[in-house]
Amino acid sequence: MEYTIRQFAKMFHTTEHTVRYYTDIELLPCRRDDSNHRIFDDESVNWMRGITYLKSCGTPIKDIKRYCDLCR
Repeated sequence: MEYTIRQFAKMFHTTEHTVRYYTDIELLPCRRDDSNHRIFDDESVNWMRGITYLKSCGTPIKDIKRYCDLCR
């Protein structure tokens, strides 16, 4: 399944700005369509679930980024 940035942000109760930030720092994978819009898929959903969980534990974004870099 594919999601727009608006659908994706709504699914995780966050803002589009936050999702853009996560993709810009390469924390969250996404691909671009022909119009250069971000498209999110099931892989992105799985990564966001992990990010959300780590944030709920109080982990800073820079540490989450390091962890995700090691997992790739």
